[in-house]
Amino acid sequence: MLNYLSRKISGKVLFFLAIWIFSVAAQASAAGTEAGAVESQGIMMVMQGQVDEGLELMKRSLKMEPNNAARHMNYASMLMAKGKSFFDAGQPADGEKVLVEAQEHLFLAIKLFKNTPPDRLSKSQCYALLGDIYLYGYDQKEKALGYYRQALAEDPANAGVNEIVRELNG
Repeated sequence: MLNYLSRKISGKVLFFLAIWIFSVAAQASAAGTEAGAVESQGIMMVMQGQVDEGLELMKRSLKMEPNNAARHMNYASMLMAKGKSFFDAGQPADGEKVLVEAQEHLFLAIKLFKNTPPDRLSKSQCYALLGDIYLYGYDQKEKALGYYRQALAEDPANAGVNEIVRELNG
């Protein structure tokens, strides 16, 4: 069941995760904080395939600014990439542990985001990532649909989520 993640997350999902992470990293760097610089370095390491090193830097940046919602979301995205590597290596129990940690950070990010238009887009992305975890990681279509619907409640124009919901309902 969990191997479904390794088949599905490799394409479109990781591409969108990378785009999302880079856009948030640019915002963090623009803020000019030390934590933002550490986060940017961590993101670059993950994108270069140095996932463990990048995750350690992300943990460090989270310790510097523990209430940064976008940083928790980015960390969860990176954990999803690490989980995929465990599934690809035939280690589903380790992959599942990583997905549980990713979920915890996504739920925390949702709590920390405010109800402003930019934060609602970010909350939408968190819910979409939770949907991806449940659909591709656990093969739980109904639970995934619930999270995708929450994503659309925050951002009805999210084309990617609308497409997934249409496919699941089709």
